[in-house]
Amino acid sequence: MFEKELGIIGVGKIGSALLKRIICTNTIEKNNIIIYDIDETRLKERTIEFDVHSAKNNADLVRSSKFILIAVIPQVINKVLQEIGSI
Repeated sequence: MFEKELGIIGVGKIGSALLKRIICTNTIEKNNIIIYDIDETRLKERTIEFDVHSAKNNADLVRSSKFILIAVIPQVINKVLQEIGSI
């Protein structure tokens, strides 16, 4: 049903730190992680840096992930939750 084990929304400082730790400890294999960030440059950089998959948007990430980790700033959390709430 799900393509990936973990989806991470937001890969800024906190999201990237969590992603790095998850990968370094082999908690979840890289090929089972998908990420998304509103900042396209950051998304591309983190996708290359951590060798993980990226989603086109929050909704696609949620649809393809068994578990979701939301690591966004408080100012945008309501927007993110509205986008993914009905999925």
